[in-house]
Amino acid sequence: MKRNYFFLIFFLIYFNNISTAQTGPWAKYDAKMKGEALIRESDGGYLKEVQSIVEGGGDVNWTMERSGLTPLMAASSGGHIEVVKFLLSKGAIENRKDANGRTALDRAKLVGAMTILNFLAGVTKDTQNIKPPEKEQAKKIIQVLPDLNPAKNTSKIVVDVTQLNTWAPFGTYIVGKKVKFFISSWKEGTVIEVGSPGNYAAKNISSGERKYQIAREGAPNWNEWIDWGSVTGLERENYWTGFFIGDWRLGETMAVNTRTDGAYQRDEYSFHSATEALRVNENKTYRWKTMDKQIINGKWKAAEDGAGIIILKGFRDVDWVLRNETNAAEENIRQLQSARLTTNGKMSITAKRPL
Repeated sequence: MKRNYFFLIFFLIYFNNISTAQTGPWAKYDAKMKGEALIRESDGGYLKEVQSIVEGGGDVNWTMERSGLTPLMAASSGGHIEVVKFLLSKGAIENRKDANGRTALDRAKLVGAMTILNFLAGVTKDTQNIKPPEKEQAKKIIQVLPDLNPAKNTSKIVVDVTQLNTWAPFGTYIVGKKVKFFISSWKEGTVIEVGSPGNYAAKNISSGERKYQIAREGAPNWNEWIDWGSVTGLERENYWTGFFIGDWRLGETMAVNTRTDGAYQRDEYSFHSATEALRVNENKTYRWKTMDKQIINGKWKAAEDGAGIIILKGFRDVDWVLRNETNAAEENIRQLQSARLTTNGKMSITAKRPL
């Protein structure tokens, strides 16, 4: 009898602890749903909802499987200082790294969220080498790549890909900044609005996500939202060519269709795999493997009108221009960077590579 009484007391204490640890509307959901919601609401800056999820048992250090994103990183990228402070008070770990090796401090630095940056720098006691995005220095990265034609050459190629992912990060250009942007050709304009940083871990995008609204020079009534991968400063920088160094999968496409079922709408995505490969080397050479397994070796040069490179005497023995067109849809849904090869009189070719 005493033994049964002991177990009764044990279970009452156990379940009472669970109920006090997980309260409110979020207590009934599983850990994955809480974690993903916590990242989403942290990114949006919704403090009350973040508090509610945590009260319901949400893990402040929940990590997205592919991107490595945590709630603290999402709040930092979004510039939401109160959410950042709350998460830290609940045990969020500030030195966790995402899939690109960036901490919450690094992500705040990338988007120019100076309030977050200064606060986190104080928390981590690391105030050295803090620079605004325009002056950020790329770290030197060496990548060993397999040869595209191993049958003829089994050696490895060592490539310095320091500039691989250093396109001016979203948020570099603020309202009033004069920039260049690409729509059919490079044009100049002034930033009149900066969109939201969004959430790289989300499977959808919001209006204006990682975009700039730009007023075109000489056409004050012409305003357009432009993806951040198609916007640069006015002066040439290393990333204008350095961004393109590395391996690209060519010919891969993503189709988006909206299906309506009664009152509900949903987007459906379909993909066609890459048929070709392009390697851009730092020494201004390239190797293009075509759909029919032909290997084309040649040289490239910088595009003269703006960011991009010209693949000289490429496929079909013509020059191709490779330009960045990275956008939130490809980043969020497939974790890819995007570019496009174009030449006069021929269909353009898509280029993709993993983030």
